[in-house]
Amino acid sequence: MSPLTANFKIFYQRWGLYFWYLIVLAQVPASLQLVLGSKTDPKMLGIPMIISLLTGLIVGSLQKEISCRPVTYCLPRQSKIPRKIIFLAGFIVSLAITLIGYRVLSRVTTPDAAVHIFAVIAYFVLGLSIYMFSSQFAFFADEAPNWFGFVWALMFLLAFFGGFEFVIKMILTSPLAIIIPGAAYCVYVWHFTGSHKLRASLCGKDTGSMFGRWNPEKVQRARLSQIAKKAGKRGIEAGPLEKKALRAMYSRPFDSPVRAGIGALYAALGNIFCLGFMRLTGPLLLIMIIYGYTLGNVSSYPGGPKGVFVGIIYVLPLFGAMMWKLPVHPTLYIPHGRREKFIATLFAAAAITVFATIFLGLISLAANVAQPYMPHISMPNYPGETLEFMAPPMRMLYLTPMLMPVGFTLSILFTNRQAPQMILGLAVMTAIFVSNLIMSSHYKLIIPVAGFPLFWAIMVLSARWRCTRSNLVTNSGS
Repeated sequence: MSPLTANFKIFYQRWGLYFWYLIVLAQVPASLQLVLGSKTDPKMLGIPMIISLLTGLIVGSLQKEISCRPVTYCLPRQSKIPRKIIFLAGFIVSLAITLIGYRVLSRVTTPDAAVHIFAVIAYFVLGLSIYMFSSQFAFFADEAPNWFGFVWALMFLLAFFGGFEFVIKMILTSPLAIIIPGAAYCVYVWHFTGSHKLRASLCGKDTGSMFGRWNPEKVQRARLSQIAKKAGKRGIEAGPLEKKALRAMYSRPFDSPVRAGIGALYAALGNIFCLGFMRLTGPLLLIMIIYGYTLGNVSSYPGGPKGVFVGIIYVLPLFGAMMWKLPVHPTLYIPHGRREKFIATLFAAAAITVFATIFLGLISLAANVAQPYMPHISMPNYPGETLEFMAPPMRMLYLTPMLMPVGFTLSILFTNRQAPQMILGLAVMTAIFVSNLIMSSHYKLIIPVAGFPLFWAIMVLSARWRCTRSNLVTNSGS
């Protein structure tokens, strides 16, 4: 079997890809409306570009993961295979979306055959350029995670507020202005993905791609690699937080429960402070702005904002807790017994919950303070309609400390088993929101009053069982 054939087999052998395949397929019905529908709005030509963006991210991330394996660096004829697959998939996807948009292009262009042909070519090059941009950006996702989310949010805003309309006008009026720079950029990506320097920089690198994010072990390795890289840039001297934590640990004996708890706090929050608050503040502020304007738009409909959408921003830490590696099964052989591991787990869970609640509460408070001063945004695609900013209500902040122990419990009971974690986490979230919708205002107090002690008691009992009854070495707990 050739390396090229083995590379193609990964596209159907890896189960994590099917989740992203479903997301891509979800865009197909809206794109087929261009072919089957009778509308001739040229703005709809921007819809198939979402398929190019998602597909480029999938293929680029997969090729990056393969290039990070040291064995692929030694395989014969492997150096050019990633770019062959990237460009072959890009050509097929761009050709498919061009066929989808061909009917609208044939309606809105002039009868001149030359203009029509150049418009079709420009649409193909635009789709290929967006695909190449997403593929290339996948290689830098670890170096600039904040910019990665920013680009995605920017693409969403451009599509929502008529940014694609300008590009479509360029395709119809000046197709060469799209063809020439787009083709030049594709040539650049061709040389970039096949360069020896790129392969050498990726060989053996701990990376957290869009597939590895579901694997806590890979996430932990990538996070530690980023911390070590940043610590190397600022020097070997520890920061103030690290100095205080290390001093407090070294001043106590090895078998002290207090030493285990302080070590858990240092391990849980030290990487956050080392990586910097901008890694958290920037993306969360961007999410809050988009969420606030979307929430304001939902509140304009009859019946006001729905409870599910209003409180979903406070539920996001639940899924972060599911991916957090608690010291139930430490990766190092440290002089801690079962009792010390149990105390360290409780300290880590409590510290992460308090930090997430305070941090998200401050962001929400800032959004509520800024709400009267946020501008109204007019939508060019919908004349006469504007978006108003609506901050999430602070009264629902209780969902964060109430639901985070659910995530910790799933992380403890289903170590390295992401499917049960995600299914049960979504089930708990859905049950909370559904009960909040169907209950009257008098009975809604039951949710926080009963949820807090119940979820935290289950988390403590699960940690106690795992630390005192299960295997001390393996991660399976068997």
